[in-house]
Amino acid sequence: MDAVLIMPNGMEKEVKPKNGTHFQLDEMYAMLDCEIVQFLNTQDDRLMICDEMGKLRGLEVNTKATDLYEFGIYDPIVGAVLICKHDLIK
Repeated sequence: MDAVLIMPNGMEKEVKPKNGTHFQLDEMYAMLDCEIVQFLNTQDDRLMICDEMGKLRGLEVNTKATDLYEFGIYDPIVGAVLICKHDLIK
């Protein structure tokens, strides 16, 4: 799976870029229902994209994403997240 959308309830959905090669900002905003995205590294060297303002918006903790985040024990991830290989973002 090259890219997966992980919802706070734990549900996962495989996703692909609209253009077939890499994700555009506007599609990430739509997938994550946000206006500003934050890029983080996962423990297995993939990229995690999440809502930069998620905690301020009071979004639900995403346990699966938090477990993947290298600093998740100290900084939980909230809301939906996109996990993908680095080459899917330009």
